[in-house]
Amino acid sequence: DQKKVRETRRKQQLQEPEPAPSSHNTAGVATVAPLPLPASPQIQCFPTSSTNIHHQLSMLDVLEKIGISRHFAGEIKSVLDFTYSRWLQRDEEIMLDTGTCAMAFRILRMNGYDVSSDSLSHLTEASVHLNDTRSLLELYKVSQVSTSKHELILDSIGSWSGRLLKEQLRSSKAQKLTPLLREVEHALDSPFYTTLDRLEHKMNIEQFDFMEHQMLYLPWQRNQDLLALGVMDFNTSQIVCQQELQHLESWVKDSRLDQLPFARQKLAYFYLSAAGTMLPGELSDARILWAKNGALTTVVDDFFDVGGSKKELENLTTLVEM
Repeated sequence: DQKKVRETRRKQQLQEPEPAPSSHNTAGVATVAPLPLPASPQIQCFPTSSTNIHHQLSMLDVLEKIGISRHFAGEIKSVLDFTYSRWLQRDEEIMLDTGTCAMAFRILRMNGYDVSSDSLSHLTEASVHLNDTRSLLELYKVSQVSTSKHELILDSIGSWSGRLLKEQLRSSKAQKLTPLLREVEHALDSPFYTTLDRLEHKMNIEQFDFMEHQMLYLPWQRNQDLLALGVMDFNTSQIVCQQELQHLESWVKDSRLDQLPFARQKLAYFYLSAAGTMLPGELSDARILWAKNGALTTVVDDFFDVGGSKKELENLTTLVEM
């Protein structure tokens, strides 16, 4: 099975990389030696000869799924502005195609554009081809970007599209799931707001199928270049995270925080919360400070709970209030 071979090869490419040597001065704050990020790629993702909105949005969605959208910020901004202008005009190319309309709404809203869910009132269960799995999936994803409890249109879309997708999954259980149905299964099990971006990027790179994402209009080599960039970007970010965690572990030992018998060692928890939410490489200082602050807060909390005598607690309180 060629698809299985491709997935296995990508998983091997995404194996945990060897940590690069880090230089850190534990007396400092921002101390991890930065690694060079992947160079800005010279890959033409959005064909200038085509203004097909569905193709443009599909490409943008792919770049976000495999974690490399920031490398194409200028092109993406142009696509978003173009799509938004057509959205405001209620362009038929968007509004009359269920999948395009749902994807445009989701991507525009997720990127900060002012779009009203009232524009989706024409998308009803009766208006959708029940076998159009891709459009149903886009509709289900739309229901997850609600910004108000009063967006009843999105609630309704999520209810019936989710039910239809579950029916499709049940009817396909006796057969091997296609990449699209695996994506459906994942979307139903794990709403996007419950996932970590980097783990999603890894999964999407491993399982990605350009045919399922309607990207056959791009040359084969360009598709491979995009995946290669996704692999390189992911591995680079992992090395940066390993450097930062090594620095933090050295800081704990040099500060002798690990020798405090009453203190819980929660450094990895705090670093994970930072690394999982602050992705760009240039936010290294922020991730390190976040983790250090969490570790110190835990020590102080444990000191007050079980570690300190009454006199020590009074002295510390007085010191803080000075």
